[in-house]
Amino acid sequence: MSDEVRLHVKGRHGDIDVSALQRAVDGLVDLLKGAPAERWVVSELRSGSLTTAVRPIGADSIELDIRFAEIVAGITALNAGPATPAHWSDRMLEGVALIGEVNALPGVDGVEIQVGTATPMPVTHDAGKNARAALDNGPQSFGSVDGTVDRFLSRQGRREFGLVDASERRVVTVRFGRSDEEAVRAAIGKRVLVWGVLRRTPEGRKKELKMEGLTEVARTAALTVDDITGALGADWTDGASSIEAIRRQRDDV
Repeated sequence: MSDEVRLHVKGRHGDIDVSALQRAVDGLVDLLKGAPAERWVVSELRSGSLTTAVRPIGADSIELDIRFAEIVAGITALNAGPATPAHWSDRMLEGVALIGEVNALPGVDGVEIQVGTATPMPVTHDAGKNARAALDNGPQSFGSVDGTVDRFLSRQGRREFGLVDASERRVVTVRFGRSDEEAVRAAIGKRVLVWGVLRRTPEGRKKELKMEGLTEVARTAALTVDDITGALGADWTDGASSIEAIRRQRDDV
């Protein structure tokens, strides 16, 4: 089908490691995050070797064709070297990195993807390494992000959470180590300050942070009327009532 994406993990029936299916599907979902669709649904799932096919719901066909062409061009480029493909997000690179790693799992003889009506193409182990290198080689510096933890993922050695940046109102992906998992779980839904190695987009927007530390930000209580009553002192109006004081100010203007 012209709007279908098919991922084929090659191998003999009964030999492919079960984690190959999970990692391949996780990578496919990441790869398609940038495609214009309300959601993706499974259109085929077969065993023997592993075949997974998905198609979009609510996608504009012209935009989909453009995105599919960018995915094909990007995978071709990553099979050749560690360059960041045009119009690709870090999430898409992460997807190819995961799919490429499937090649090294027991029982896997290779991985192939077909995007729309394009010719099926390999996603090699080298493509995965090149995608990972492209992720690691972006501009980075030590920094921090103040925001609210809104999602959490810890699976197959992949640990990350989304942090809604309080200043930019955008989600920054934060990656963390096994030793920090308990602290991160306790912070879900809370406002925190996270620091570590920070990556930004070419435009300077905070994009991804490799966490070195996290602390909860104390919430400032809202002031009540009782809190501010009398705060200016009894002599602020020289004995005049509030109405008289306001009238004096108007007369002085």
